[in-house]
Amino acid sequence: MGQWRADEAWARNSNELFNLHRISLPLAAVFIVETLMAFTDRVIVGRLGTDELAALGLTTRVAGDVTYVVCLCILSIGNVLAARALAANDEATVGAIVRHSLFLALLLSVPVTGLIYNIEPMLNIFGQPPNVSKLAGVYGRAAAWSVLPLVWFCVLRDFRAVLSNLRSVVFLILAAALANAFLASTLVYGLYGFPKLGILGAGIGTSMVAWGLLATEVLSQIRKPMTSSIRFLFAPYKRNSALIGSYFNLGLPVAANSAAQTSLWLTLNLLVGSFGATAQAANQIVLGIVTLVFMVPEGVREAVTIRAAHHDGHSDFTAVFRAALLAGLSNACFLLPFSVLMLLAPNLLASVFVDTSLHANADVLSISKVLFSIAAVYQIVDGVQIALIGTLKGLGDTRAPFVIGIFGYLLVGIGFGSALAFGLSLGPSGLWIGLALGILTTSSLLFNRLRTLTKRRLHDPLASAGG
Repeated sequence: MGQWRADEAWARNSNELFNLHRISLPLAAVFIVETLMAFTDRVIVGRLGTDELAALGLTTRVAGDVTYVVCLCILSIGNVLAARALAANDEATVGAIVRHSLFLALLLSVPVTGLIYNIEPMLNIFGQPPNVSKLAGVYGRAAAWSVLPLVWFCVLRDFRAVLSNLRSVVFLILAAALANAFLASTLVYGLYGFPKLGILGAGIGTSMVAWGLLATEVLSQIRKPMTSSIRFLFAPYKRNSALIGSYFNLGLPVAANSAAQTSLWLTLNLLVGSFGATAQAANQIVLGIVTLVFMVPEGVREAVTIRAAHHDGHSDFTAVFRAALLAGLSNACFLLPFSVLMLLAPNLLASVFVDTSLHANADVLSISKVLFSIAAVYQIVDGVQIALIGTLKGLGDTRAPFVIGIFGYLLVGIGFGSALAFGLSLGPSGLWIGLALGILTTSSLLFNRLRTLTKRRLHDPLASAGG
């Protein structure tokens, strides 16, 4: 009997892992290739100097985080609505949902574009080094025009994800990343007879690739629609107030939760910048590696959200908890080798962005080595945390993670980190220690929330997710 139970548990765990990674791996591939565009910009611009690297890192971080919170969290609700309509074979509604997503993308992109275009005075207000702020303004005024096409592209990409039709997007994004690397290097360094534009060239290249990416996806839909419902996409737009209300009623709690963690990163970047351009460059080196590595855990988060919602629909809350544990374990196992590399070979990782043989970069390497040692621990904890957030989202529980995030990210993370950085004069390393403690606190509270919620629903399946 004991052996039979062990075999049954093994089969259940194996089946859950298979279903998790069947969803997460294609998503992770898309996320990784999308990140390559920003990653290659950092590599290319990093050769210009630490000020340029710091400026680019700040601008792309602000642009990415603000676009995600203001635009993509709201627009992601379209995926849920479209999936429901597809299940009901209501193709006309699918087209209306995608049209509303594109319309809302246009409206939501306007303030984000304005912010990135005018990022220089904002950075000056927050006390960033004047030259870094000036260079960020140069890049931002060129890259701001990439916001709308990228958000529109994400709407179409996510519609493909609903249909499990992402293969062509992976190749399209890969081609865009290669084009971005070519354009950025050509315009930044002045290759092939083009003028040497420095960091401005990187911004121009980003906007050119973004519009090309969108145009290619639209043309591919016209030439070979991924589904017959796509024909409704090009029908005249008719505003549906109830549908628009659904986006905001469901999406605002998701956006608020993401904003809490985004505030942590934005504040971290701004506070590190107060220690000078060298500290900011080291900070951006570490963030560049962490961001790239985290694309796989991000895919797992989206997958466990789907799996949790599936199990919730069957009132199988033991399976929900199992999916959360396996997702967290998968993320931790994936991140562990990278954590070891951060501890044993930090200069190897830093060499992706800066020339480690130059004496002028010695201070940057010294600071990044310390930050990598903290990030090695932080990223494993964060990998578990995002799996818990995804599970709770699948259960429809978004308010509690938001409250937990405010406490863990801002009060513990920024509060304690600032005390270490400025009160105890630990500098950027103090801020990163606070970050790690904030994520650890948040993970513990989220785990307790999930355990309590699943136990409650085991006894009362109709219990409110928000309770």
